[in-house]
Amino acid sequence: MLHFTGLFLPADEVPYVVLLQSIYLSLTNCVCLCIGYPAPKMRWYHIFKTQSGLTPVIDDDKHFIHQLLSHGQVLSIDEVWYQMTIINVQANDYGIYICEGTNKLGTDRVEIKIYG
Repeated sequence: MLHFTGLFLPADEVPYVVLLQSIYLSLTNCVCLCIGYPAPKMRWYHIFKTQSGLTPVIDDDKHFIHQLLSHGQVLSIDEVWYQMTIINVQANDYGIYICEGTNKLGTDRVEIKIYG
């Protein structure tokens, strides 16, 4: 007979970020899969073509940012899907977007270029 004395948790791991992109007419959906333990804190940034530095992207009337609770598959305890939708994409939305995941062990990020 087997006896379990505690809950199994994954070993600590540095975040690993993968970015997927889908475009539907005037909407751009960027989906970021982040794997890490403890759960990474996720952030989206925009680097405008005419500016230098990172500008945080926030959930507002132009951007819809949320965590996907179901993506048609079963996620492991160390995987989280995040989505950013840019509504009515225009020239001032062009540039580089960054999805960044950070936990106590480190940071990983990926970039995606939006252009017209």
